[in-house]
Amino acid sequence: MQEHAALQEIQQAREEATATSAVVAPVLEPDERDLLLSPAPARAEESAGTDGELQPFFSTWQRVLLWTGTVLVTIVVLLWGKIGYVHHIPDLVRDNVPAYQHDAGYLVLKPWWFGPPVLDLNTYARDTERPDWELYKARLGDYAAIVDNPYILWKFAEDPLQ
Repeated sequence: MQEHAALQEIQQAREEATATSAVVAPVLEPDERDLLLSPAPARAEESAGTDGELQPFFSTWQRVLLWTGTVLVTIVVLLWGKIGYVHHIPDLVRDNVPAYQHDAGYLVLKPWWFGPPVLDLNTYARDTERPDWELYKARLGDYAAIVDNPYILWKFAEDPLQ
């Protein structure tokens, strides 16, 4: 008898579980059942679509353009910060600095960062009876290093800014 009662309890538990799962499971309409049971082509379209998948923010070519642009901007900023063009060199400088004796303009490596990219040395010269090299360097101020020890990268026979 006890075995019979135990079997009845198990049967009753199964029926309750089936009833509970039937309530939790959604009721599918006939069209939805057809979609779920449809063959692979419908599922292939769904998996090929971008509905459920996250796409990268930038595509590959956009990333290449972004990094190329970043590198180019960095190079331009570094060149602007460290390279300068010196032109209109007065005779006082030509007499005292051998590097500036022959050509009209020079591309130089500046000893400072982010100063003026173009230096017109003639604006610092004054027409006086007796030119004074030390006075000229004092007028140059912080930019006197450009005539003390110039590091010339390129020489221009003609001034491209004229």
